[in-house]
Amino acid sequence: MIITGFILNTLSIITFYQPKCGEVGCGIYLLITSIIGQLSLVVFGIKFLYLLLTQMNNLSTARMNCTVMEFLLKFLPTITHWINAFVSIERTSMVLSGLKFKKKSSKTAAKIIIPLIVTFSFITTIHSLFNYHIINDPRINGRTWCVITFRNKYLEMYNSIINIMHLVTPFTINLSSAFIIVHSSKIKSIAIHSNYISTLHQQINAYKHLIISPIVLVLLTLPTLIFAFLFTCITEIKSWQNYLIIIGYFISFIPQMATFLIYVLPSTTYMDELKHVLHNVFKIHFF
Repeated sequence: MIITGFILNTLSIITFYQPKCGEVGCGIYLLITSIIGQLSLVVFGIKFLYLLLTQMNNLSTARMNCTVMEFLLKFLPTITHWINAFVSIERTSMVLSGLKFKKKSSKTAAKIIIPLIVTFSFITTIHSLFNYHIINDPRINGRTWCVITFRNKYLEMYNSIINIMHLVTPFTINLSSAFIIVHSSKIKSIAIHSNYISTLHQQINAYKHLIISPIVLVLLTLPTLIFAFLFTCITEIKSWQNYLIIIGYFISFIPQMATFLIYVLPSTTYMDELKHVLHNVFKIHFF
């Protein structure tokens, strides 16, 4: 999973680093989210290897893993969720604006919005850095676990609200974007007095790469969102629920490695750019 994600993110970074992809804000967003996704996978890989090899027996190292690693694995995906949401917003604006869409303005907006997203994500997640604790496993001698606990119930409530907000808001934006893009076909069919089904089919063919992305993001976020609501108010976790939490945890990292699959593969423009680079570097011929 990690190796595959690393390769896919590398291809995404190569693609969006090209000048043509950076002509609009969308390309800048996707370059940053590819880099963030790569960093997330690196941190996740380090944590996984650490747990596999040491099992957190070294207390001093365990504290570092428990605080810094866990915080980064919460902070970095949060940035990705929000950047992907703004990709959906810009693509929706592009469809609705048509020829009136201003590439230069979108590029400028992206350069302003990205630092704001990073700052906002950091401010709203930094509290968790100081609330990770290591506890001993009573069942296994010398085994420790990293958990997040809050001494203040209001801080715990704030943490739950923030976590859900970071999931629900981008989820809603992505879902709305898909509906708006599809619904725009109805408006166009009325404007040109054509058949709605025919116009809808044309719109889907023309904007399929724009429609696929938010829908896939919604599908990937949905399990995490369900688990977040399902286990927020549960005080006693049963054994079968532990497996669901683990599955949800791994699913939550799929968007960190899926930028290539979600955005590059469905797009002819992005794929052409990638093929051009690979052809120049490795002399690979594509049909």
